[in-house]
Amino acid sequence: MSCLAQNVMPKSNGQHLVIIFRQKFNLMDNT
Repeated sequence: MSCLAQNVMPKSNGQHLVIIFRQKFNLMDNT
């Protein structure tokens, strides 16, 4: 499983965008 995650992580930069979006939404929810 970890091998698959490591292989997918570097190839798809979309995950980074998703994390940033989630963090932004969380900040909005907090305020």
